[in-house]
Amino acid sequence: IALFNDIITRTGFTLGANLIDLRLLCDESRDFSRHSPIEPSEIGGLKIAHAIANVVRDSGAGLGSAKVYR
Repeated sequence: IALFNDIITRTGFTLGANLIDLRLLCDESRDFSRHSPIEPSEIGGLKIAHAIANVVRDSGAGLGSAKVYR
């Protein structure tokens, strides 16, 4: 998976797209479900929702100036 994440990240930056890096965003064990180590918990889901809202609200969210959200 690390290889795919790297390809996605590099391609996004090459295109000047913004990126929500879930590896940085969900950085605590409580961010993940007790039932699945890759599924977000309610807390992790809320972090992801806030990050998406920040990208949408950000006036520089268009292509051309890449930014990492966390």
